[in-house]
Amino acid sequence: MKSWTFVVCFLALALPSFAADSQPAMTDQEKTALVRAIEDEIYDYGLQQNFRSVGKALEDDRFEIPLFVTKEVHGSSYYVIYRLLPFGEMYRLVTFGSDGLGRLFRNPRSGFPPDAPATQTVYYDDDLVCNLKHEALRLSFVVEMKPSKQRLNEAVERQKKRYGFSNLEERETRKKRGRSK
Repeated sequence: MKSWTFVVCFLALALPSFAADSQPAMTDQEKTALVRAIEDEIYDYGLQQNFRSVGKALEDDRFEIPLFVTKEVHGSSYYVIYRLLPFGEMYRLVTFGSDGLGRLFRNPRSGFPPDAPATQTVYYDDDLVCNLKHEALRLSFVVEMKPSKQRLNEAVERQKKRYGFSNLEERETRKKRGRSK
């Protein structure tokens, strides 16, 4: 009996919770940090071209993508639903540190398995996902197909503060080493 209790408790902690709450109350700073974290990850992993013709087309080859904040977990953590292409629609945990930066659970390099608090919505019931979106706080983020060098550098610097590394910077370093051999 103890082993079943352990398994149930473990699953309750390990798997994302889909209980519907009222819309989470986020500060403007948290909203900005969340959007910036998502955009920075897209640029840091070079995913922006995957968003062409997705969402609402804006001027200057930019696209506005819907973002749904579905649930507050612990006051500084939330679950969000959004498209992260080419991976698909994600249900993902985001936390905010004392430094004000938003941190997304897992990353494109490590992948998004079905048993983590960062996974594709395809693993869950469609009606449930639709209901979560309907009840969610609605935001959006913008993906530029050709971000400026300054925007890329800003993303790299924030990613290094968030996670201690930047995928884009590591990729550029590997390219330079390959040319110097």
